[in-house]
Amino acid sequence: MKWLSILVALVLVLCLVPLAYGAEVTGKFTIVKPPNVTEFNIYDAQEGGNVVVDMDPNRTYYARATVYSRNTLNTVQTVKVTLFYDVNGGSWDPNEVPTSGDLHDCAILTWDKTGGWSIDAGGSTKWALVTDQCVVPNLSQQSGTWVFAFKVGNVARASVLNNDDWRGVAVATNTKGKSGDALNVTGKNMNFASEITVSYGQGNQVVWEVEPGLAFTDSDSQKTGIVTTYIANGPYNVPVWTTDWTGDVQGDLAILDWSEEQPSGDNEFGLKAWVSPTLDDAIRVANEANADNVVVSPTEDPSKPGYPYATDEDGEGSSTNTLWLALSENWTNESVEYTGDITFNLTNQ
Repeated sequence: MKWLSILVALVLVLCLVPLAYGAEVTGKFTIVKPPNVTEFNIYDAQEGGNVVVDMDPNRTYYARATVYSRNTLNTVQTVKVTLFYDVNGGSWDPNEVPTSGDLHDCAILTWDKTGGWSIDAGGSTKWALVTDQCVVPNLSQQSGTWVFAFKVGNVARASVLNNDDWRGVAVATNTKGKSGDALNVTGKNMNFASEITVSYGQGNQVVWEVEPGLAFTDSDSQKTGIVTTYIANGPYNVPVWTTDWTGDVQGDLAILDWSEEQPSGDNEFGLKAWVSPTLDDAIRVANEANADNVVVSPTEDPSKPGYPYATDEDGEGSSTNTLWLALSENWTNESVEYTGDITFNLTNQ
């Protein structure tokens, strides 16, 4: 019986040892991949419409960027579209994409998950995002299209050289700050656009009280202080023209003569114009088909050699534009008052 008691004691001892239980957690990780832009272009309508090749300043267009994210679009932090002028054209170079806006040459359109819509166009007041027409897709999906409705600035540089064009690139960045594949478009043309305003006194009417035989050199001939403002997104000219003027008696005309220094035919008049009261520099005002220029802008932007000239958004001009009138000695009409339009135009070079 001795061995039995030992066994029992051993069993009792073993039963006094506490039991051990295991515990565990579940491991999981998610691979966050950068979002890719799968489709991108510029259109004439919010829902797509026609792909735009030629753009006009002051008009609204729609940049559509379709983004794919394996982790759903909730992981997208920003979608950015950069529109910019390329003076050299040619093949695509990612290193040419600007990082800041410029009222002539670049607009950066951004959607940010936190901050919403924004635009950087170098302080421009004319470039704009039309936010009520912009679209954010369903972020719970893996693919969707952002629509950037934007208005082109009034002096977005015109494509007037042999190879220059406007380009666009779209890129998406996730909440980790990583960007996937971008897409670009090239070969967009920016059309020339211009505005001109002319003002003089009250009612924009230049009035002479003169006698037949008036010469350009006479003191009564000159009228100065005509204010002009020119806005253009490319090199421009300012031709001036007029037509025959109408008398206050039906059928009477004052006939424009731009070929002689002093009009000599019956009921003929002549005009000269310049941006300052310097008669020696003045041009003869002809009809529209033969109009000469009072202003010829530079062809090159002085701040960007090689780039075509463009004005600032508020324009430029002169407050000393001057007109000179001359009349023939032979004035046979019964009319005593004649009226006609003098047109200051603005055209591309």
